[in-house]
Amino acid sequence: MELIMVIAIIGILAGVSVAVINPNRQTEMAKEATKKSNMLKTCSAIKAFEAEFGRFPEEGTNNNPLDSTDPLATDADKLSFYLEAWPEGFIYNVQSLGATNNKFGVHVKQDVGDYYWKCNDIYNDVFECKAANIDIPGACSFMRH
Repeated sequence: MELIMVIAIIGILAGVSVAVINPNRQTEMAKEATKKSNMLKTCSAIKAFEAEFGRFPEEGTNNNPLDSTDPLATDADKLSFYLEAWPEGFIYNVQSLGATNNKFGVHVKQDVGDYYWKCNDIYNDVFECKAANIDIPGACSFMRH
């Protein structure tokens, strides 16, 4: 009888722990943490490029500044010094205002919901934004940190 009680208690505790831990939610949280970390690295690389060359890199092919179909383009080579690879799903926009590219934004859609991770030339951090204005450098219609 005591053995059955111990087994029942262990079963209940196992069920509760699986419900509390929720492996799917933990996986989602890990993916989003990776995206946010990659966003910080990517924006730091773009800002380092700007500090050295006085402008932001060209958008490149498919909004990836490391991918250029122009054989004479050197921004991809220069940026690759700061960033080894462009993260999957990341979109880069640059806005030229005059002789130099002086506004940029990078964003990536989160796996769940209608939020994006975004960083740009204005903020020194990564923010969550709603979809509206996501392609406009410097704009974020809604932010939560």
